[in-house]
Amino acid sequence: MSEMAEVLDALLTGTMSIEQAKLRARSLTSGAPRASGLPGRVLRGTSEVQAELSALNAAARGSPNRDRRKWAASMLIAEAFLGMEYGVGVGIAIKMIADMAEGTRAQCPSDARDYATAMIDAVVLEIQLDDGDLVETLVHVRRCFAGFPNAVLTADHVVRLRNWAARLNRLS
Repeated sequence: MSEMAEVLDALLTGTMSIEQAKLRARSLTSGAPRASGLPGRVLRGTSEVQAELSALNAAARGSPNRDRRKWAASMLIAEAFLGMEYGVGVGIAIKMIADMAEGTRAQCPSDARDYATAMIDAVVLEIQLDDGDLVETLVHVRRCFAGFPNAVLTADHVVRLRNWAARLNRLS
């Protein structure tokens, strides 16, 4: 079983917190501190990162929309991408959020809401806050995922997220 599959299982069984799981996922792409205490980080090889992300992607794609495994795996994938350089990782994470919002009509099962909102919160912390339209759109999608009764996802929200993702990917 891959390391990230073990992290996903630990997260779902409650033996690992969301924050601990997010740190492990982010270390996939940003590296881990050196054990020796020397400055710098130990980076993983591209094939290892791809294999770990593929395992998480298989867990997400192989689960129905109402399964919290799908949401937890997606959160971990987004967090791993946020460990990459700014434009690329954030753009990919925003596109993932747009895909999930559209594919699920922003209907998140109650036992997966913590994963969905944590995914959006991580992106909001990474973006430049002067991108008001993006922040506003992400907050609205977060409200939809969190189950707020008056929060309704529209096609315009998804289009705005996709446009921002494309724009960030072009800038990188």
